[in-house]
Amino acid sequence: MPAQYHVFLVTLDVVAKDHHIVGQLEDVQPSTDSPAAAEITSLEQALDGHTVTTLQLIPVPSSSSPIWVLRVTVPILGRANTPIGVLTATQAIDDDFALSLEQKTGFKVVLCQGTHILGSSMRESSLNQFLSGNALCTTDKVNVIDGPQHFHHHW
Repeated sequence: MPAQYHVFLVTLDVVAKDHHIVGQLEDVQPSTDSPAAAEITSLEQALDGHTVTTLQLIPVPSSSSPIWVLRVTVPILGRANTPIGVLTATQAIDDDFALSLEQKTGFKVVLCQGTHILGSSMRESSLNQFLSGNALCTTDKVNVIDGPQHFHHHW
């Protein structure tokens, strides 16, 4: 029996060729019915038939801190096999994302951006007993936490 995974998306949007959102599922309150200027390039590439993946820092209206997200934009093809719109999914880079990676791989996961931990599949007390967040999220440094797994990152 296949394992079941839960995906916690921030947004799932269907965007028309004129860049207006025609359908959406949002975890955050949208501020407008059309995409931000930074998203236009990925929408145009998807409307040209390409799948686009980006890492972005987005504001959250209910919080003073923006969040890092992984955004995937894919073309929606019509009967003539040409793009008629775009499907965009946005996944927050956070503890939920780290837990889903752990479920799929069986490895503990710590996600860093710069010197900051964005998400982890480990409890905070487990992380604190090994290294501070700044020491853990040091570029090009290998860390061993709670076993034989090595953590190495280049974000």
